[in-house]
Formats: sequence, structure tokens, C-alpha cells
Amino acid sequence: MSDNIQIKFPSEDAAKQALTACGFSLGTSQRDDPRGIMHGDYLIMKWRNLSNKDKDDLHGVYHRHGYGGPVSLWMKPNCPPEPLSQLTQMSAT
Repeated sequence: MSDNIQIKFPSEDAAKQALTACGFSLGTSQRDDPRGIMHGDYLIMKWRNLSNKDKDDLHGVYHRHGYGGPVSLWMKPNCPPEPLSQLTQMSAT
């Protein structure tokens, strides 16, 4: 994940609200597994149901650290820059 950008949020609610406000879709939850992130209107399957290619195509990955947060988003270089910038600004507020 060396070229990826890490964005941190203090809670799960804050992360979900920011993703929605910036036009991102969040994958279906499955216990403590990561969740996929894509910009646009997508239905993203559970992590275990994504192929390696599906995972490579994601714009980012959502990691929850315990129930309710905090949350780390690892955004990939293929993520559209404008919504990524908006998301980064929201994490700072």
C-alpha cells in the first residue's frame, strides 16, 4: 500500500458520512473484514466475495478498528482526484 493515501476518521459514523457526502459507495460489511470503496453509485459485494481483480479495481479500502471506529481509509492512485481531495478535507474537520 505504499502509493496509497491513508485517511483517518475518529468514528465509523464520521467516515460513512464523509464517504457519502463525497459521492463514494461503500461495500457490504462482513464482521471485521475490510470493505471496498468506489466513487460513484456501486453495489460492492462483501470482501470475501470480491475477486483479486475486483479488489485491484477498487478506489479504496475501508478498515474499521473496533466496533464504532476509529476508521482508516486507504485510497488508491486510481481514485478520482477531486472527490479524494474533498474526502481528505473532511477528515481534517
